Amino acid sequence: MELEPAFRRVRPAVRASDADRERTVEILKRNAAAGRLDDEELSTRLDGAFAAKTLGDLQPLIADLPEGNRDPVADLVGGVVRGGMQVARVGLWVALGGMTVAVILPVAIILAATVSPAAGLIAAAALVLLILLGVGRARRRRSRRAQQNLLR
Repeated sequence: MELEPAFRRVRPAVRASDADRERTVEILKRNAAAGRLDDEELSTRLDGAFAAKTLGDLQPLIADLPEGNRDPVADLVGGVVRGGMQVARVGLWVALGGMTVAVILPVAIILAATVSPAAGLIAAAALVLLILLGVGRARRRRSRRAQQNLLR
């Protein structure tokens, strides 16, 4: 499970919300079920989670567990790389879309002016179809990504 950004880069003085406490409790329960915490330690940590006032109070409760043992610098660098790759991917599709329009649109105009209006209409229809296919693909990809984020 991915941790929320607040848990990745803990600012100890920031007040903890009920959602932060609940997230910590879920992490503790999941690790107790996996055998990483015994009942007494779970009880002590749960009491600490419910009494926590700041994120700095919550972090030590999960610091020795897999979800709490994060390297903030690695998370930050990994996020930048993932974000950069996403920008590069989007940039590639925008460039390809722009080139498609730049090539097919003049062809459609030339065909309409010289050969016949029907040929220009067919080329323009092909351009519209390519644009719609690209938009549909982007929507499906975004939808799939949103579903994956919900499962995390």
